[in-house]
Amino acid sequence: MKSDKVSYIIAGFIVISLIILLSFILTTSFSSINSVETSKKIYYVDNISNAQQKVINKFNELNKGKIEVVGINLPFEIFSTNERKELLARYLRSKSELIDIIAVDQIWTARFSKWAYPMTHVFNKLPKNSLLDVAVNSCYYDSMLVALPLYLDISVMFYRDDLLKKFPNYHQIIKLLNNGITWEDFITTFEQYSNNYPIFTFQGADYEGLICFYSELLAMENSSIIDNDTINFDKAVHEKMLSFIYNLIHKYKISDKIVTKLKENSSYDYFIKNNGLFLRAWPGFESEINKYLVKDSNIVINKCQNPYFRGSNPKSVFGGWNVIINKNSTKINEAEKFIEFLLSEEAQKILFEEGNVIPVNKKIYNDTEYLKLHPNLSYYNELIKTGFFRPHYSNYTHVSDLLSYYLNSALENRISVKQAFEKAKSKILTQSILIK
Repeated sequence: MKSDKVSYIIAGFIVISLIILLSFILTTSFSSINSVETSKKIYYVDNISNAQQKVINKFNELNKGKIEVVGINLPFEIFSTNERKELLARYLRSKSELIDIIAVDQIWTARFSKWAYPMTHVFNKLPKNSLLDVAVNSCYYDSMLVALPLYLDISVMFYRDDLLKKFPNYHQIIKLLNNGITWEDFITTFEQYSNNYPIFTFQGADYEGLICFYSELLAMENSSIIDNDTINFDKAVHEKMLSFIYNLIHKYKISDKIVTKLKENSSYDYFIKNNGLFLRAWPGFESEINKYLVKDSNIVINKCQNPYFRGSNPKSVFGGWNVIINKNSTKINEAEKFIEFLLSEEAQKILFEEGNVIPVNKKIYNDTEYLKLHPNLSYYNELIKTGFFRPHYSNYTHVSDLLSYYLNSALENRISVKQAFEKAKSKILTQSILIK
């Protein structure tokens, strides 16, 4: 596993370096032949989806001869969020000025703040109150605006409606799902079908996706991994939540053991190919469903709110990505102009319509005609009310990496639930580095 991670990081450096080098050579050659000033290139690192590329192309068209955005693609299929984080952090430590804009998971904002150019100037140029407050709140560190939101994500549960229709109590089940189903009712209702279907597929591998699910369960208990900038070492609540996830797999058997190996894309693939009933995922899954379906498939997938514990309130963890400008960039003005465009109504609609990510531009939510055409957006706008962010803590990624490793170890029966918490606590307190 360690060698795989090193290989990904090396591959990432090669990808970034080759794109920049090739672009530089082509620009230099063209300039020397034609002796005219070419447009300034700015380099933008992200998972360059089709939607992202369409936005880049549109900006380049509007700014032809002045600014050209070159996308450096770090696809989720190759780089997990953790690997991407490590790759980019190492690159920025070199104080290179070559990368201008970087998309960062909103939970990395604190860690990447030391490499970020302040965003107050570009924020003040935007129309007043044009962005969702909840999204902007994830962009501050130490009272300084160090990023701007690109889009929001929020966890949601998808289900195979075509399979549920075969159940004799289908209408009762749908009523439960639409009104909000408790974990207790979810387990009681579906445990009996565990021999026929993978009931609940989630991302249980050793990475941030597992922490998202874990954080959601903690939030239902009014708890968090980090409370008021202090790591929460409440043994009872941690063991309760980890035991619950463990029991989904090993006691109730409504989640297959394979979930301990699954990340986003692999969980989507498993859910579709194995006739899973329910999938914990993100809105972007809707834009990727066709990747996993066979031709002429009759699969029908709907969505509902995540289950919650009886006596608690529904909770959905926020995901999403922010953008930062590399403080060592020599093209700050050009980078700011591209970010302004990313946050425009036009660009945000492209990202939503083709990428199924939640827009951060408020104007879109005030467009009643647009909402009629896109009821999904109204649904997610309501779901945002149940959302919460993982803590903005400067050392969060280190704490998260350690915790995900030991949670996953317990789920795979390599250690006990009690040992998982104690080992994670020991490593965190001693600020140990874990070689996975």
